[in-house]
Amino acid sequence: MTVSLAELRILTLDCQATGANPQKGHLLELGWMAAGASPMDKSRASGVQAYLNRLPADQKIPRAVSRITGLSGESLAAAIPSRIIWQHLMEAVKAVAAENHTAVCPTVIHFARFEEPFLKDLHRTIDPESPFPFQIICTHEIAVRLLPDLPRRGLRAIAGYFNHSMPEFKRCADHVAATAFIWQQMIAILSAKPGVDTLEQLVDWLASTEPASRSQRIYPMAPEKRLQFPDKPGIYRMLRSNGDLLYIGKAKSLKMRVNSYFRKKAPHAEHILEMLTQAQNLDFTLTGSAVEAAMLESDEIKRHCGC
Repeated sequence: MTVSLAELRILTLDCQATGANPQKGHLLELGWMAAGASPMDKSRASGVQAYLNRLPADQKIPRAVSRITGLSGESLAAAIPSRIIWQHLMEAVKAVAAENHTAVCPTVIHFARFEEPFLKDLHRTIDPESPFPFQIICTHEIAVRLLPDLPRRGLRAIAGYFNHSMPEFKRCADHVAATAFIWQQMIAILSAKPGVDTLEQLVDWLASTEPASRSQRIYPMAPEKRLQFPDKPGIYRMLRSNGDLLYIGKAKSLKMRVNSYFRKKAPHAEHILEMLTQAQNLDFTLTGSAVEAAMLESDEIKRHCGC
């Protein structure tokens, strides 16, 4: 029986690790969730499973990894052996595969080139006699075809583009929920493409469609929203289309500062490009001077961060 993408049950999955691949590091955390693409599916609100993996006794969490995940050596007191995590994962895999009446589990990952080697290493170490149980679909690979001109297509950027907010720390539970949300949004877009209605057709489409080369950055924000800003001091706020606040800044000239973000080939830092991928609205507050703008910016940042 052929199941449409909208009806297909999937597993969204994410992992965090101490290195870029199994040869350079160890699995640190693994999380997953059964979900679907239908707007009626409520799986992403619950059902996430995430486990910390017990590291070898001589291994510690690198400082850079601790900084982006918020995990420390003390966090690993709750860690369990990878074999136990794999057993829990296989229970979820078999349940999803059974719902689809398939032998393997459709597994949706954002930027699967990172997770796939760790999954294959676990499989090879724990259950090498069984077939690899995942059919992996990468939402990043879908994004580079559906949204080729966005400044960034990382998980946080794409989730925010679709109005899904993510916490600062990179943890599996949050990434799994965000991936499920992105999958739902992308399937809605793909539904308008002729001949991309099933998983098999999606796989064929990914194989036959080359990612478009990005000739220039195209920002989601409509130009008219920023071109009418006044040439006066004040603070500005970058917002998602649903009103979520992304950034607060100050300026001597709101018009010049805000429009500077959108100049061709502007040398932006990574976090700025990530923000501009999500920002679709703006607002501002005028002040009497640049000094007043700086004071108001500080007050607003403290208020929003709860300082």
